[in-house]
Amino acid sequence: MRPWISRTLLVFGVFITVWFAMILYWRASNQMPTPSDVVLYLLAIPAALLAALWLILKGVAVFSAKSDDHTAASQIKPDAEALAQAQTAQQERALTLIILASALRAAHGQSADELTSALASKKAKLGLDSELKNGDGYPILSGRIESVDEDAQRKAISAWLATRNMQEIIWTSEQLRAQALGSEVVIELAQQAITHPQLESYMATPPSKRSTMVLPTLQLRALLPTHWEAEKRKITAEWFIHLIEQQGWPSEKIALKPELPNDHMAPISMVDRLSVDSYRQSLPCFGMVLACESHIGELTVSDWENTGRLFTGASNHGQIPGEGAAGLLLADAQQATLINPKSAAKTNRIAQNRREKSADDRGRSSAETLTALTKDAFLVAAINPEKITLVTADTDLRTSRVAELMKMGVATFPDLDLSTQCFKIAASCGSAGAVSSLTALALAHHEAAENSNFALCVNNQDGFARAAVIVSPWIPETTSLQTAT
Repeated sequence: MRPWISRTLLVFGVFITVWFAMILYWRASNQMPTPSDVVLYLLAIPAALLAALWLILKGVAVFSAKSDDHTAASQIKPDAEALAQAQTAQQERALTLIILASALRAAHGQSADELTSALASKKAKLGLDSELKNGDGYPILSGRIESVDEDAQRKAISAWLATRNMQEIIWTSEQLRAQALGSEVVIELAQQAITHPQLESYMATPPSKRSTMVLPTLQLRALLPTHWEAEKRKITAEWFIHLIEQQGWPSEKIALKPELPNDHMAPISMVDRLSVDSYRQSLPCFGMVLACESHIGELTVSDWENTGRLFTGASNHGQIPGEGAAGLLLADAQQATLINPKSAAKTNRIAQNRREKSADDRGRSSAETLTALTKDAFLVAAINPEKITLVTADTDLRTSRVAELMKMGVATFPDLDLSTQCFKIAASCGSAGAVSSLTALALAHHEAAENSNFALCVNNQDGFARAAVIVSPWIPETTSLQTAT
């Protein structure tokens, strides 16, 4: 119905209703209305009722409009926020990092090249350790590195603590061995870091004027053993900073962030976090991620044996004590192009998740989570599985871990020879926690940088945490260099 017709009917309806009611009232009361009664009741009151009704309807319309505007605004705001978050997530998913250099110390190699050769030739076999014995007095298998000098490390760190007027620290044998191995890796990577072309001009500038100079902050992320005391982890991380300074990198351009590997995150995700944090802070990405660990000691052997963790011939659920250190020097594409490293590779975003059921629980080992993560890693890197020439993993000798890795490999790479093209670091070098994980990534870097091939690195040591990442060859982009200059 047209609006003017409905409004006319409403006006007539109000007047007729009031008139009819007043006429009935006057007849029932036998009263004769005066002229003023006629004007008041038959004209003024209907008009007042119409005016009041108009005001009410107007107020309701205004309130409804404001409410609709508020509702629309409240809907638009979450939609805009969700769109912005989706765009940011998509941008972060496409982030890459350049591995400028890697360094490692393992039972079968002091470099990625040595360890790769030993693993490929099947010469990486663990032997009985004459110094470590089980509760029955028999020697056990271990991944001991013979070149570690505990006494030299004890003297070096004691002398350094003395220069800082700090009290002498009592270190265990395992802690000194881990520090010694970690120190070698830090020094090797620091020597690569000081090749940054902006360092020379920065150091030639007086300290008071360096704030105007361009030099990225070296972000140090040290994955130190969680079973160490917090104070010892702190001192060890600061010792590593001291070593970096000795190589020539300025202390004010080092940012320390000790990391604690845990059950919720695979160790190689620390590499991923470095990239994301730099992106979110709009900072150049230039950093070092390293891990050191040693289980070569009587305390570890005793603890592992008492808790059923130690590998024995009668049990396939145990682990072999190992030790080592591994680290990576990382940068974004712009910093990498400036440095122009000899051997670099690109690592894409890491795919990670958690198993619903622990791999340590009884029952058949499932590879569903690891297989799904591997597929996601291929989507992130935008490559096909056929391009992979090597799989590196931190897998140890436990049947559940090996079975999970092999099931994923067979399902994903039907044409890959897993006996020669799949390296299980902890199984070959002994279990060394986060070191095994970073060592696997270092070997993937070696495959991509030295052989121009694509490699898949996976983590499946933990009972729940799983991760996978593709490491690809990297070609410097001239556009990055032009932008930087």
